[in-house]
Amino acid sequence: MNPTATSDADDAFFEDLFAEAGWNEIAQAPADERRVDEITRRAIAETVMKESTSFVFLGFTSALTGFFDALFGCVSSSNEDYKP
Repeated sequence: MNPTATSDADDAFFEDLFAEAGWNEIAQAPADERRVDEITRRAIAETVMKESTSFVFLGFTSALTGFFDALFGCVSSSNEDYKP
């Protein structure tokens, strides 16, 4: 099965629907590639910032807490010796 042929058939179907609704110029309008690329870059940057912030505020603080607990001997398990 050729996925391009299926895509072309789907595109033709939607173009017909737009034409019936009177939105033919919208169906014929070319995509603004620069705008799409800008939105994609912004979405990727926001995702990276969100994941980095989550790591810093959730993961990094947990790691520091564990490190200082082990450093000062505040580990709750009595059969583990974590003191340096």
